[in-house]
Amino acid sequence: MTSVLSLMALSNLFLACGSASLSGEISPDAPTTQDDLALSLDESESEVSSITWTMNGKDQPALADARVIPSSVTEKGQIWEAKVEGPQAHFSVSTTIHNTAPSATSASISPESPGATDTLSCVPEGFSDVDSDPEAWKYLWEVNDEEAGEQASLATELEMGDQVSCTAWPVDLDSSGLGVSAEVVIGNTAPSITSMSIEPIAPSTESELSYTVEAEDIDGDALSFSAEWRVNGERVHIGPTLAAEYFEREDEVSLTLSPSDGLVSGPAIQTRTLIENASPTLVSVSMDPSDPDRTDRIVASALGTDPDSDALQTEFSWWLNGEELSEGPSLPAGLTERGDQLQLKARISDGEFTEFGQVTVTVANAAPAAPTLAILPAGGPVAEVDDLVCAIETPSVDPDGDTVSYSILWTRDGMPYFGLQSESILENDTVPASVLNAGEDWTCMMNSSDGETITFASVSTTVLTCASSVETFVASASASVDPSDNSAIEETGVSVTEDNQAWLLFDLSGLPERSFVTEATLSLHTQSAGVQGSPSLFVLGAPADSWTSTSPTVDITSQVSESISGLSSESWAEFEIDVSTWKWEQALSTQTSSLGVSSGGQAEAFAKFFDQSESGKEPTLTLTMTICE
Repeated sequence: MTSVLSLMALSNLFLACGSASLSGEISPDAPTTQDDLALSLDESESEVSSITWTMNGKDQPALADARVIPSSVTEKGQIWEAKVEGPQAHFSVSTTIHNTAPSATSASISPESPGATDTLSCVPEGFSDVDSDPEAWKYLWEVNDEEAGEQASLATELEMGDQVSCTAWPVDLDSSGLGVSAEVVIGNTAPSITSMSIEPIAPSTESELSYTVEAEDIDGDALSFSAEWRVNGERVHIGPTLAAEYFEREDEVSLTLSPSDGLVSGPAIQTRTLIENASPTLVSVSMDPSDPDRTDRIVASALGTDPDSDALQTEFSWWLNGEELSEGPSLPAGLTERGDQLQLKARISDGEFTEFGQVTVTVANAAPAAPTLAILPAGGPVAEVDDLVCAIETPSVDPDGDTVSYSILWTRDGMPYFGLQSESILENDTVPASVLNAGEDWTCMMNSSDGETITFASVSTTVLTCASSVETFVASASASVDPSDNSAIEETGVSVTEDNQAWLLFDLSGLPERSFVTEATLSLHTQSAGVQGSPSLFVLGAPADSWTSTSPTVDITSQVSESISGLSSESWAEFEIDVSTWKWEQALSTQTSSLGVSSGGQAEAFAKFFDQSESGKEPTLTLTMTICE
């Protein structure tokens, strides 16, 4: 976005003949919203009659004759002008209110004592902007004095002893303030066990128990392990193995391992086994998805192990707000509401022992469905002719019944557009034709929000242009039908009804798809003795197979108004059609378009009105148009 340019104070001096001059200035030269505006004059008090202030061209009567404008009434971007009048001379001077850079108080890095595997976050605080601009930050990370990133977080390979710093600058749309910084030193990372097991998997009373373990230390330190063995919960031995003399059949044996890198110990991990048949272990119970909303079908899963390799049977039950809802491995959508407490209980069994587990979630907010969008006009806007409108064809619906709000952002050739916009239905949904240039690609991006979750939709179009050449197109009638009775079609002549209405079909298949009709003339034979009343013409912008009583009509500037005797002789009439608001492309989706003729005369006389055999001439429709591409 273009910044507001600083304007130098300007003054115009108008002097009466032989009079003393008036002059002055507004200080400071480049004021911000924190500065009072002071008007200083180079004159005596008797030379000043009045001082008038305007803001953005609008008079400020409450500040009349003021020499100081307080900062409390100014805002960034305003133009203030003082007009000074004297008995014989006057002048004006103006200035523009400039942006004030934002400020910040401090920054910190989280976590405070990181290890090499941690993702670091730069946390600036104390953002302040006197112009009320939205809060925004610019970041810079350095590792050992080398630039490492420009995001709010740093996820990269680090090593113990690395010196890491982050600097955050508060920014607004025009400038940035002084940065705030923080530093940390990467410390030792404790080792961790990734997997372990007791060997053998299904021990007997004759087995000597040992263990296998896999562990990692990000710092590459050599690791050692402390092993503690328990039988039925009682500690019996410390060491890498456990002799068979310590346990009996059906005893439960557990092993606790703690890894150490020589400086710190990692978290202890425990595993267990049973002599002969062992109880299965329910490792985890989970839902998919893990944060469901009311639109989700939820699938249960449980991970269990059995040291004896017994086949495990798994059963699930669903509980809603403390009451049992159903049993089974899945829960259909639509049974929950946002905020409900949904609990999944699981039990696994090897036929002898059963393990239980559960997981509870709060049903989440459901995102609104994305709307379907269209850009109007449908064929693409014409530069400097058509306004560009982003329209909702299918509104967004929120499954929770929340009110959905929309916000629109336009892009032009991939870049955000913040220029002239107006409102047709939604704020900023219309871009005026005056800013459209041929060949530009425009995209309407719309966010649908229920106040918590946002859904995104977009639609794009390309701006067209009109050729400077004008073309003429002549279409002749190919058939005549009755719009209210499709069966009333004659091979020759025109079929009519008791309402004295008939239709001519004109073949428009040769028209370009972006034709703007500027003139239209209908040539028609008017021999029709016996017609009573004044026949009239009207045009339908619709194909023959979709005529309805509500089809749009286009005015004709003149009508048949000859008397009965005047119609008894043969003549050829041309009728000008008013096309000032008619874009012919509305009828181009089919092979034909239609003209209708109605009369107050008798049906048999009305038929002769179109009798081509007597006149030797066919009705024709002549169109003069501009072609758009």
